[in-house]
Amino acid sequence: MATALLIIGLLSLIGGGVLFIYTLKKFVHDPTLDKLDKPNLIKILSGVLLLSIGVCLLVGALFSYDESWYLKTVYDSGLFEGDSINYVSNISMSLVGSFFFALSFSFLWGAFYLFFYKSKLDKDQKSLIKKVLIWSIPLAFVAFLLFMEGLAPYLSYPLVSGFHFGKEWGWDYTYTSHNDGNVHIAWYGVIILFGVLVSYWVCDHAFYKEFHKHGILDTLVLIAFPAGIIGARIWYVVGNWNLEFANNDFKYVFYIWDGGLTILGGAFAGVLAGYLFIKLRRKYVNPRFAIDVCVPSVLLAQAIGRWGNFFNVEVYGKQVALSDGWSWLPKFISMQMNCVNHQSIGLAAGQINVPLYLVESLLSIAGYFIIVYGVGKGLKKYIVKGDLAGCYFLWYGIVRLIMEPMRNSNFNMGTDNAWSISNSIVYIAIGVGIILFLHLHDYLLGKEKKDFLQPLFAFLLALPACFFPFIRSLTASISGSSSLGSVEIFSGFDIIFNHSSSLLVAYIFILIGTFAALVELGLVLLHKDAYGKYFSYASMAFLFLGGLMFLLGKDWTDLGSTLTVNGTTYKNVVYSLSYGFVLTSLGAFLSLSTGLSSLLARHDAKKAQLEQRADV
Repeated sequence: MATALLIIGLLSLIGGGVLFIYTLKKFVHDPTLDKLDKPNLIKILSGVLLLSIGVCLLVGALFSYDESWYLKTVYDSGLFEGDSINYVSNISMSLVGSFFFALSFSFLWGAFYLFFYKSKLDKDQKSLIKKVLIWSIPLAFVAFLLFMEGLAPYLSYPLVSGFHFGKEWGWDYTYTSHNDGNVHIAWYGVIILFGVLVSYWVCDHAFYKEFHKHGILDTLVLIAFPAGIIGARIWYVVGNWNLEFANNDFKYVFYIWDGGLTILGGAFAGVLAGYLFIKLRRKYVNPRFAIDVCVPSVLLAQAIGRWGNFFNVEVYGKQVALSDGWSWLPKFISMQMNCVNHQSIGLAAGQINVPLYLVESLLSIAGYFIIVYGVGKGLKKYIVKGDLAGCYFLWYGIVRLIMEPMRNSNFNMGTDNAWSISNSIVYIAIGVGIILFLHLHDYLLGKEKKDFLQPLFAFLLALPACFFPFIRSLTASISGSSSLGSVEIFSGFDIIFNHSSSLLVAYIFILIGTFAALVELGLVLLHKDAYGKYFSYASMAFLFLGGLMFLLGKDWTDLGSTLTVNGTTYKNVVYSLSYGFVLTSLGAFLSLSTGLSSLLARHDAKKAQLEQRADV
């Protein structure tokens, strides 16, 4: 029975797929046709139907293959231990779900292909295809959940996280050493790559609408994606240097296949590399238009990529009871979250780890639509080019700031997770900074005289950096373990007055830069612009030096590897950045950015004047 269903299902799947793809491709590449006629429409629908039936038959073969599935009437262990299992109900859900998933996914792919790649298409049909494209997404999602809900009781947990080949072929169910002579392909990597492709497709369409040409971003993807991976690794290594890498061979820094990436670093590096590529190699493209299109789409890539954490059973939240507001989760998700840190060991019945990847994935999708349509369309009159890119950093920083306290401590970066929380704050500040910089630049572009807004923002943004003495700055912990917690926390006051004369100098630079910004503001309000600019330059110089020293000065202290606290001596002590250093550098650089915005506005104004004279 199972073999017959398998053969018929494969034949139906392959035949339907070939008919569906061939007909679509032939129609798209035929310049004489702008409307799907009845014969082509029948072929496409027949192909989709055959393909969906084939998938349904393959699922039927899967259920028929193992007789133990039919005999399994109760959960014998795990999250739902003791609960009954209805075979007929489950196979029905999986068959119906698989059929409609294949159907809706085929419509989704076909509508996407027609809508984005058929240059000449009948207006009425294009409107209909757009509706099919939009509505097939939730239908595919619901159908997939229905399919998995029926299949969930018969799967082994944790789920397969990848496969390997080389010396031998097999599935990877848990984290496996990569030094066994095999090549390992993890779903994590496949999912991340798929997320990148979805982001690319969305951006490519936006560029096509603007420039009537596909492929403008092909090279950018080949540059930004590796840059993002490198940035994600560097960010992770810097954040966990003392705990994981300081006392190990330096080669482990490059062992990216053993885990250790952070989206915060990857997104920043990828965006920066992409911006520089557009600026230098695609000069006909407005960089601010490009970042408005590409940067928010990173949220889609992140929403998909986060599911890699699901398969690896990692970076989840704290342990909670399923009944504490999480009963709505599909069974395959809740059962996967009953496992512990990519191991087959499970929590007690009724207990799960909070699926942070799911929360972040949903918030990322919501963020994309809020930024692109809510802000981009709804607030079109009030925004400038580049604002949507700033909104990405702002949104994602807020999301991570909310989620970090929910993270399981086994996945903290640094001893107290201050590194991740600080980076979330940095993302928020970058977003606000980009928006402020661009609006300030465009506002000052038409001003002939010095305006008070720039020195006002420069002073207000630098002012929080002056509070460094009152903010905790370093956390001391035992090398090699974050589970022991911190042994001592040092405030900024302790650091600059008791442990580092260099950072005391940096703090004085911050104070001087802030005072210079205040003086500049006063002179501008008194219409003494000629003198104000000198204080502006002084403010930027001192804030740059002070901010840079705080950014690099974590180890500029006399604190050693042995530390005595309340009569107890600790050895092999390491020090992790906490909030003080990060917030101080952030305030200094944000204040500095307002001065740069003013300089750039003046430069662009002069350039525009020269171009006008040349035209005359």
